[in-house]
This record gives sequence, C-alpha cells and structure tokens, in this order.
Amino acid sequence: MSFKNQLVFILIFTFTFQSFSQTKEERSKIVSSYNLEFLDELSEEFSKAYKKEKREALLYASANNIEVVKQQENGGISVLERVMDDGTLIYITTFNSGAAETINTNLLYPNAALGLSLNGQGITLGIWDGGIVRSSHQELFNRVTQLDNPNGLSSHATHVAGTMIASGVNPNAKGMAFGADLSAYDFGNDLSEMTNEASNGMLVSNHSYGLSPAAIPDAFFGAYLGFAANLDQLVFNAPHYLPVISAGNSRNVPPSQGGPFNASKNGFDLISGQNLSKNILTVANVLEVNNYVDESSVVMSSSSSWGPTDDGRIKPDISAKGTNTLSSVANSDSGYANFSGTSMSAPSVSGSIGLLHQHHNNMYNEFLTAASMRGLVIHTAREAGNAPGPDYKFGWGLMDTAEAASIISNKNFTSIIEENTINQNETYSITVNAVDSNTPLVATIAWTDPAGTPQDVSIVDDSTPKLVNDLDIKITAPDGFTEFLPWTLDVASPNSAATSGDNIVDNVEKIEIGNAVGQYTIEISHKGVLQNLSQDYSLIISGIAESSFAVQTDIPDRSFCADETAFFDLEVNSISSFNGNISLSVNGLPPSLTSSFSPSTVSNQGDTTLSIGNLSSVPVGDYPFTVLATSSGESFNFDLNLNIESASALPSLVLNGPNTTDLTGLSPVLNWNAIAEATSYEVQLSTSSNFDTLLFSLITENTQVNIPELDSDQQYYWRVRPLSNCVTGLFTNSDFSTKVLECIPLAFSSDTPVNIISTGPNTTQSTLNISGIPQGNSIEDINVNFELTHTWLADLVVILTSPAGTTITLLDQPCDDLDNVDVTFDDKGTSQSCSDLIPPALFGVVKAEDKLSSFVGEDPNGDWVLTVQDMFPGDGGSIDSFGVEICYEQTLSVKDVLLSDFKVYPNPTTGRVELSFNQNIDQEFKVNVIDLNGKILKTFDIKSSSNQFNFNLSDLSSGIYFVSIKSANKTAVKKLILK
Repeated sequence: MSFKNQLVFILIFTFTFQSFSQTKEERSKIVSSYNLEFLDELSEEFSKAYKKEKREALLYASANNIEVVKQQENGGISVLERVMDDGTLIYITTFNSGAAETINTNLLYPNAALGLSLNGQGITLGIWDGGIVRSSHQELFNRVTQLDNPNGLSSHATHVAGTMIASGVNPNAKGMAFGADLSAYDFGNDLSEMTNEASNGMLVSNHSYGLSPAAIPDAFFGAYLGFAANLDQLVFNAPHYLPVISAGNSRNVPPSQGGPFNASKNGFDLISGQNLSKNILTVANVLEVNNYVDESSVVMSSSSSWGPTDDGRIKPDISAKGTNTLSSVANSDSGYANFSGTSMSAPSVSGSIGLLHQHHNNMYNEFLTAASMRGLVIHTAREAGNAPGPDYKFGWGLMDTAEAASIISNKNFTSIIEENTINQNETYSITVNAVDSNTPLVATIAWTDPAGTPQDVSIVDDSTPKLVNDLDIKITAPDGFTEFLPWTLDVASPNSAATSGDNIVDNVEKIEIGNAVGQYTIEISHKGVLQNLSQDYSLIISGIAESSFAVQTDIPDRSFCADETAFFDLEVNSISSFNGNISLSVNGLPPSLTSSFSPSTVSNQGDTTLSIGNLSSVPVGDYPFTVLATSSGESFNFDLNLNIESASALPSLVLNGPNTTDLTGLSPVLNWNAIAEATSYEVQLSTSSNFDTLLFSLITENTQVNIPELDSDQQYYWRVRPLSNCVTGLFTNSDFSTKVLECIPLAFSSDTPVNIISTGPNTTQSTLNISGIPQGNSIEDINVNFELTHTWLADLVVILTSPAGTTITLLDQPCDDLDNVDVTFDDKGTSQSCSDLIPPALFGVVKAEDKLSSFVGEDPNGDWVLTVQDMFPGDGGSIDSFGVEICYEQTLSVKDVLLSDFKVYPNPTTGRVELSFNQNIDQEFKVNVIDLNGKILKTFDIKSSSNQFNFNLSDLSSGIYFVSIKSANKTAVKKLILK
C-alpha cells in the first residue's frame, strides 16, 4: 500500500511556521538565477523608505487634522501612506459565481472538458490587501497564512482571497484555484514584503488596490513614476514573479465622490501608480460572460479605469469579470457578499494563473517565467472591444484560461513556448508550418524589461517611451516578401482601432495572421544597445503543426512503488488533415520490464493507457524512456520518465534523545538518526504513554524537531517513525522529563522611569542587576516585563542584552502611530497584535521578535540592559518599568522530590481525579484546583500519610485546569483536562 502526501500537523502550543506549498526543490529551482543578495538589499531599501515616508505622512496628518484611514462601503479602506514634496496626499485604496466561467477557468477543473483536473494544489499564491483575511472562513480554512499583523479583519481582503482560492463550500463562491494556499499581507510596506516573497520562490500575487484617484493631481494619471519603476526593478530581478494588479475604478465617478477624474480625457488616462508598471498584468473589469460568441459578448463595466499610459503603452493588459462577484467576507466564518470592481477581476486572473503554473509544472517539471506567463495570457485572450486587436479599454481582450492551458498541453505539437535570450546585435529566426487556413497563426513575444527612468511629473502626458530594451517581432509569408508586424496603438488617438506597425513602447508584441497557409518565418531582433547587452524573452506561437500527430500526457514523470504496476494515461492527437492509424511502442526500458498499450493502435486521435509491470525486477531509481508513435512513414517521439521506489520494509529508527534518564529544559530538541530509505519522518509528543492525546504531531524531512516551550516538571512521551512514498515504518518510542524549575521573584530595575527625549534619533537604556542566584545555575526559562509610554511606537526598536552579551530584539517598530506598551514577553505568549482602541496599543503576554530561549544556558547573574532605540525625532516618552523573571533548575530535598513526582489520573477525566505518589507522603499539604485565569476554584487539605488521594470535579465545566500541590515551602503543578 502506498503512503503518499500524508500530512498531520496538530498544534496545541501557539507557535508560527511559514509554509510553502511549492516544494523546497521547486522554490530553489525558481530562484536559482536570482541575485538573492541584491534582492535582500532591495527589500531592506524598500522597507526603510516605506517606514520613513509612512511616519512623515502620519506626522503631517496629525499636525493638519487629516484623516489617515477612510472606510469604504464594500469593506475596503483608503490609507494615507505618503505626502509628496508638493503636499500631495498619497492614499492607497482598495478597488472594489460566473467569474470562472467568464474566462473559461472552470474548464480546467476535475471532470471538466479539458480533462486536466487542476485545482491549484501545490501552488502558493500571494495577496496584499487592506487588512487581515479571515482565515477561519469555511471557504479558506487551513489554507491562508497571515504573515504580518494588520489592525483588523477585512471583508475586502477576505473577498479577494475567496475569489482566488475559496474551496467551494458554497459552489457559487468557488475560487479560481480552490486547492491552492495563500500567503497574506496588508498593503503597508508591500514592496519590501513582495521582494522577500519573490526571493523565496513566489510566482504570482494579487494587489487589488492602488493610488486613490481623489487625492492625486491629473498629472499622475498615466505617468510612469517611482511607484511603477520600483515594482519593475523588483520583477526584473525576480523573473519568475508576476504581480497581478487591479486597473482601478476611476471612470464615471460622480462629483459627490470627487469625480470626474482627469475629465479632459473623456474616460481615458485614468490608471496611476504601480498599476502602470511594465512587467505586471493590470486587469480591467467586465460583466459576466455566459456564452462567448464574439467581441460583442464582452461588456465593459461602467467604472473600470482605462489607459493609456502617457507613453502609449497598452494598459490595462487583460480583462476579467469583476461585477457582482460572490465571495467570502469577514463578518463570520460562513459570510458571503457580492462586491463589484477591478478588485474582484484581478483575483480571477491571479487565481487562474496559479492553475496554469500547476499545469505547466505537471507536464514539464518546471514553472514558466513571468514573461512567459504574461505573454501566454495576452497571446490567448479572446477578442473584446469595437475593433480587432488590443485597445486602451479592454487591453488585449478577455482572459481565456482554457486556451492558455491548451497552448501548454500542445507545446511542441501545435504550439511553441520558448524562453530565450537575445544578445547584442543578434537576430533569432524560426520557421513554422501553419496548421490550416481555418486556424490563425499567432506569435507573441514578451520580456521583463529593466526599470525605466521615472518621468518628471511636472511634464504632463510625457510621451517619451519608458521601454528600455526594445525587441521586435515580424513574420515573413511563404512568398518571402510579405511581412506581418505587431499590433500598435496611437496614444494621441486613444479611441482609434489598433493597427500593425513598429511597436516602440510595449514589452509585449503580438502578430495575428488569419487564413495562414504554408511555411512562415518568425524573426526576433532588437533596436539600439541593450542594457546589460542581452535581454531574456519568451516566444509563444500557436496555429502551427510541428507534426501531423502527437502523444501527450498531463504528467510525464511518474513515480510508482516496486510492488505496483505503473501506468501512464496518454492522449493521441492529430491535425484535422490527418487520416490514418497510429501505432504505439516503447523504447528504452530495461528488458525485464513488461509494457503494453491498451489500445496499441489509435485512429486519428484517442486515449490509450501504457502499463509497465515487473517493477521489482530492477533496482529502484529513474528510468527515462520514449513512446514512439508511427504512421505511414511519419513518427513522433514522446519522452517519459518512470521512477521506481522501494516497497521494502523500513528499518527501525534510533532515537538520539532526549531519553528516559534525561531531564531537559523547557524547549528540548528531539533528534534521531537518518534512514536512507526514508523520505520523511512522523514525530508525535504526548503526556500519555499510549499517545491518546497528542500535544504535537508533525511530518518533517529533517532529523530533528524543536519543541515549543513545555511545562516544568512534567513527563513527556515521544515517538518517531520513518515514512517513504511506499511504506509506513514502525514507531520507535522514548520519553523524558522536564526539569523542576525554581524561579526568582520578578525583579525590576531601580532606575525607572527613564525619560526618552523627543529629539533624535537617540538611545535610552535601563539596567537591571541580578545577583544571588547560586553559581552553576544557568537560565532555563526567562520572561520579561516591560512598560513604556511613547507616542508613535513605530519609531522604536527595543533590545535586551544579557550579562553574557547575547542580544535579542523585543520590539521592532511595531503598531505604526499607536501609543504605549504594557507587556510580558514570554515564548509561550501570543503573537504581537496592536489595538487602536485605547492605549496601550500592545499589551498582555506576547512573544518577542526574537526567542527568549536564546538566553537559555547562560549565567543569569550580572547586568541586564534594556535598550530603546528611538529612530525618529518628534516624539518622546519614558521606560516606565523593566523587569525579568528567571527560572533555573531546582535542587530538591527528598520530600520535595516526592511531592513534585505526583501523578494526576485519569487525564483527561470526566470528573473523578486521583492523585498518586511513588510512596507515602508523611506531611501536610494543600491541593488547589485553578482555572486558566488563575482563580482558585476548589481547595482540599490533606493530612493523612498515604500515597494517593481522590476527589471529584464533575461540577466544573469542561476545559483546562491546573492542580497545584503546596507543602510548607514548595509548590508543584500539573495540568488537568476536564471533559
């Protein structure tokens, strides 16, 4: 029996993992050509610029009584992010079933027409939006990871997320990639966060927001400014990463809402900011299309923003449904609503691109570059608008996900997708055969262009091209003289139809030839001197016949266990003019393997299954082979790969520790020996020897696991078993106990309050001297108490330095413009979350930015130094309180050892509780039952000399409690679960 793709991950403790659906190997392959060091520097540069501009904007707003956050009716927001030198306020604003059908994404689903069974599984998409995605929503549960700390839930963000990945609990709200995962952020500091995600292999992200049109001057519309140039710089340096961005809803806005915008342009020239970047997809909003017939089937929404850019580039790039879109919202875990706008059309595109990435990776074991994906979406767009070709309203037309998937499926048969590089003074040409006169020959080139120079905003409608490397495509007809050139538009006449000619502004060029017959030559060249003396580009061609017939499969690289029979489902296709029988055979497999086709001959086109048996007769490993299709002297070779994996029993593991005789700290590391045959390991931790209640369960490829902070003086049981794709091994068990800790009372520094001056930047410190802990007792656990009065917490970085010189960061510019802190830092705490209700903005028991366990093992005696770095002038305050609680291993007397070694049974219990000891306890002690809030609910006094004591708690509600036993000078505590 095969063991494949099993994942168990149970969390009782509160701790955070950043997860990716793409495998580590896939992500490494994606970023293998990236300059990661430069991207790290770029992320830091973007972050510093954002924080500086954000703070200046908040100061300006405070001084001038300007609203920072504006709520919108559709759950979106507008947030003040920047003030330009001329006083222009830059607000970032969110732009607000049938969506999948409109762009044919539904045809890629299981049991749909294309037979691809795609759902996005294995793909992680990104979303930047106006707040927290409700990850507990029934459509999104367990597939969304919020990676920053916005101030609150956002229905707009939740709606966009649902359009991308909703699972379809409500079928009418099903997302495009309903099996994908989502990494979520709010739009603050987006460029820095996007750079980090791109460095980790993210392929596509959604951005349903942009500059608020009501707050910017007309000169910003269509202008290539720093917003766009910065994003182009990022994407150029991460060539697999494609941001998908809403065009905006700036058309036909009434005067009551600040419109009309850029009124002299008659509805054109209404896109602004990063939405004008060259290397992204900008998405327009159209009405639902139930049955596409021709361009008249596609109806533009009344509000979707139109281009062009000032230099005449085609924006928007593509259209999708964004009107009356049903999706998840944040008011409850089962809440839904209809929203409209380009905010809703963009996630239809980004989610659908996730499926196209899944499809290409399934077939060819690699992901397309952003240029290829952008070119593919544009290449396959269905006609929209009043005339053939692109326009400044719909862009290149209505997205057609099914046609894009077919181009991928038929690569090297009736289509070509090439990723090439053109060097200085080079020309590339390729000769193709048109498939027939009824199918247009279409060729598209797309490239990720270096960032252009931002234009001078004082020059309104500057038409200077922002294209840096100008590539060109042309097609020569079979006669050797007739030339076909790409589509181009006239920025001076934005409502005019597209014509063919020399496109000197766009980094996508597309040629369409109807009624093509014969052999055509496609040529790629460039103008001028290429920046870096070369340019990567993608070439997509369709409507051709590389051969009369072809063999294809969705998954050409398959793995099977040695005790199984391998099978490959194959599809045989042919061009319309072919009529004959196609015979199939296999070449390249070891002779001991058996192979057969069912059927072995296909007429014109059809399905066949290749079965391969006797896998156990050869060693495990990869076996590349070829399927040969032949007919009347013509042949087609199709390469496949068979991976055979061992089905033999896995050897037992050796657990290196901690083991039965070990006393560990509160954050132990479990480790074991590697087994060559294993692909992963399942680890479980429990307080029960039969593992009926799991505290921790994880499947990992590593041979060690860091356990989050455990309880003191507790016995834990752990076990590990090896796993392979074919075999589940046996568990190897062990156990350990955590140390009995003694904690000094919370000690506070004597120099507080310490004033933090308002001029700066400046550094303020408070010092706490710890002494008297017996020598040889090192830190086992530490918590830090911290109270601070300060406006604009985002000014501050708070650092703690131990007597040994170890430094960790407690706070790193949190909470934007909010005030004051009153927290206890504890590795068991919750993640930092800021409240804008009343100060303090940050309170309770929270995790520090870095782990406090970094201090474990150090001598606690000496000076502990708390440092507050105030990064900006203008706001002051004080360190009001600074204290630490340090715990170290306790040396117990005989009676104390007996006391601490008590057991609570059964646990969990329905009410009856038995306390037992290893031997009689000849002393008086008190038993307290305590709830999670620290309230003592019951007290029992024990005076007998016995080794057990019974009591009943059936009158208490189910939940988690603590049983505390206190003698004259010692206290021991156990956790109790009441069912």
